[in-house]
Amino acid sequence: MTVAIASLLFAVALWTLQSRPAAAGEPLVRTSSDPELLHLDEVLTEVDLRVRNESSGLRLRRKRNISNKDMTALLSYHNRVRSQVFPPAANMEYMVWDERLAKSAESWASQCLWEHGPPHVLRHIGQNLSIITGRYKSIIDMIKSWYDERHSFSFPNRCNGFVCTHYTQMVWANSNKIGCAVRRCSNMYVFGKGTGSGRLRIRLDGLALLVPQAMVDRAAKISVTPQINPEETQVLLEDEG
Repeated sequence: MTVAIASLLFAVALWTLQSRPAAAGEPLVRTSSDPELLHLDEVLTEVDLRVRNESSGLRLRRKRNISNKDMTALLSYHNRVRSQVFPPAANMEYMVWDERLAKSAESWASQCLWEHGPPHVLRHIGQNLSIITGRYKSIIDMIKSWYDERHSFSFPNRCNGFVCTHYTQMVWANSNKIGCAVRRCSNMYVFGKGTGSGRLRIRLDGLALLVPQAMVDRAAKISVTPQINPEETQVLLEDEG
């Protein structure tokens, strides 16, 4: 059996920095030399070192593994969605791309884990996980389902019985930094209850996997919603003991 390649995407956004939209002519790509990012650098450096130690056998790419086209599309889509919230948010911040966050996302994505993390930094960053079937076309195709969750959310109430936390993370008013990485995996490791050690390996056939990550308030819930078409996808679970 041929095992197809899955695409793993991580997006990271910081919610405590930059309280204004970028001025005309100001670059939307921020670098780690920005004074605002000093604390963030400390957090993400620790994340990167721990991930490297935990996955020392993995080879991590150092160049950005997301195209400029996808980077621009993802950033523009988030800002457009955020500008359309109703009722309008009085304190909605403008999203900008951050390379430091993108590198951190790449470090985590390289492990091919169907798992939020690293766990010790989830109080600083939040994640969305999603799976779609079919060939990878664009980043937007992989995140439209989050925007569709707006139908399950009505401010100021919580979700009305359906998942809406992917959408609420996209439009969290204080989020203003985002970074992504795309990773292809032939095997995906997941953790769950009732499986002995809890570790399973999933072989993904004809499956495209998306994992964006957004920085949110600690009170915001983080959810995982696999979107799998059983007619197109065969998932084999192998207990790793």
